[in-house]
Amino acid sequence: MIKKSSTPIALTKLFWFKMIAILLPVIVLLLLEVVLRAFNYGTNYDLFIEAADQEDQVVMNPMVSEKYFTRTENATIGFFENFPTDKNVNTIRIFVLGASTAVGFPYYHNGSFHRMLKWKLQQFYPDTNLELINLSLTAINSYTLQDFARQLIPYHPDAVIIYAGHNEYYGALGVGATSRLGSWPSLVRLTIRAREWKVIQLGFDIYHSMVNFWTPKQDLKENLMKRMVSAEKIPLGSDIFQDGIDQFESNFNKMLSLFAEYKIPVVLGDLISNEKDQSPLVADTAPGVDSISFYSRLFQVNQLLNEENAEQAFTQLQELLKIDSTNAEVHYLLGTASLQSQNFEQAKISFQNAKEFDLLRFRAPEEINQLIDKYTQKPIVVKAEVQKKFREASDHGIIGQSLVLEHLHPNLNGYRIMAEAYFEALNSTSIFDEHLTSAATDDFNWDNYPLTQVDSLYGYYGTLILKEGWPFFEPFELDTVNRSLPEAIAGALVVKQLTWEQAMEKLYQHYHQQEKFQAALRVTNAVIMEYPDRPAFYAKAGSLCLRLKEFQKGAAYFTEAFRLDQNPQYAYYAALCFTRLKEWSRSSAILNLSLQHTPNNLEISRMLKAIEEIEIVQERLRQNEADPELQNHLARLYFLLGLKEDARELAENVLDSNPTNELAKQILEQLNQSNT
Repeated sequence: MIKKSSTPIALTKLFWFKMIAILLPVIVLLLLEVVLRAFNYGTNYDLFIEAADQEDQVVMNPMVSEKYFTRTENATIGFFENFPTDKNVNTIRIFVLGASTAVGFPYYHNGSFHRMLKWKLQQFYPDTNLELINLSLTAINSYTLQDFARQLIPYHPDAVIIYAGHNEYYGALGVGATSRLGSWPSLVRLTIRAREWKVIQLGFDIYHSMVNFWTPKQDLKENLMKRMVSAEKIPLGSDIFQDGIDQFESNFNKMLSLFAEYKIPVVLGDLISNEKDQSPLVADTAPGVDSISFYSRLFQVNQLLNEENAEQAFTQLQELLKIDSTNAEVHYLLGTASLQSQNFEQAKISFQNAKEFDLLRFRAPEEINQLIDKYTQKPIVVKAEVQKKFREASDHGIIGQSLVLEHLHPNLNGYRIMAEAYFEALNSTSIFDEHLTSAATDDFNWDNYPLTQVDSLYGYYGTLILKEGWPFFEPFELDTVNRSLPEAIAGALVVKQLTWEQAMEKLYQHYHQQEKFQAALRVTNAVIMEYPDRPAFYAKAGSLCLRLKEFQKGAAYFTEAFRLDQNPQYAYYAALCFTRLKEWSRSSAILNLSLQHTPNNLEISRMLKAIEEIEIVQERLRQNEADPELQNHLARLYFLLGLKEDARELAENVLDSNPTNELAKQILEQLNQSNT
């Protein structure tokens, strides 16, 4: 007979045995996680890390992109723009999210639209402490953006700017990419979060070691575009095509819902690409179509178009459309024929159809823009009318190579148009309502934007190199003998023989040696935009302004240098600029501030004493304008501070009324000697 009391004990033991069996792997994994963290294994994938050169500031983690690429050799880096961990109450902080276009490819640095946007905002709101931080990365898509979005919230953004959508198929983790993890957005997002765990990183490392052992390594000589593509043909309306649309929609819905929860405004731009001057990257005939006969007829159409026989070409293309309405090449040639016939509306439609039927999905399909339009109906989202502005600036509203370099990246004029679109969108919000003391804008001129010839040439050379490879295959030749120095510097920069900072220094020295100080100042301003926290660059700009006798600008540069670093030389030269403008109180203020940091500085003390004496003498002269002694005293003080013309005028005034005044003669003699 079985004892009744033994049954519950046995069941209890069985329960705990099962629980231990279930929990044991979890416990082992947790212990392994602790050990891995203790030994600092793996990679920190936090979006922000402490800035190495600035206390209490953070910067975008240069390793963060590895989180989204299954092959880390494809991982990219973007801007490294520091900002304070704790946001100042008077600061407007805006983050920029996107991919290569938002980075500014192929120009980077000050060629990006966000730098242009920041510059214009600073012209309009000079008293606003603006932080515009670009977190964009080449070859990423909405998965990365959504993961970044959740990490932005603790940093209290006033707005988020987004330009994205072209990379949904071939960007990191995209449905057509070599780094694809699947077509279920929820599962992919879970995998992204899991990669923050060291145990998961260990698993990935073991897997990649096995893959690399059994499979050939990627050919890094191939461009990144080629390395990222798995599915070269994604037909319009196919399952994989729809997966890309669903991926974008799922990630954007989560991201925008998060921003809405925290009431963070979003400025979202629609997408542009080259319609007129970019033939389809991959075109193919539909199943069942005799491709040899089809392309033979297309060859004949090309000949007709070369002969500008648009009417006959148009007729033949219409017949080919009846055979295969999905062939991108037919639509593109139809656009070309329509353009020759000056049927511009039909040309625009045909070029857009060619882009839609292009099987290689580097240019976003129109469904992405339709989703963007839908999102801009949300209360927190404002639309930046990027496409509208590009069409307005393009002949007949058809976007082409006048604004776009290759298939989708804008040229410098195009990036400026993007900046204008986002500027107008931001100004339509309430973000700057408390900063309405905007500057007078009559003098605003994009020609003053600090972009150098080397930056422009760098983008041009970079585009030529890109288009030489897959999928463009457009060879090029450059004259490497009869080059100007800026061309040589840009060439060295594009092949990574120089860093950007080294290139700017060479260009600066080139202009300085030729005494082209205005051009040298443009270079220095470009470097300041890249390194806004380095006082030496402001001092260099201030020195150029002294040479150019632009004392107001010089004072501003030296004052900012002193704010960043209380070097008495910066205060001295700021005061010198103010004295040239006879702004005695501002000169005294910065000198007194400098003495608080270096109270025994004789140079600063002497200058301050001279300025204080000037103010006393000027007050006495207001009571007795004809006093020669006071005039001579003021002339000597002016001479000491370098105001030679003012000193000469005063001495000559004394001699006009008293030709025998010896002190006035001595002052003039000293002035003449100083000019020889």
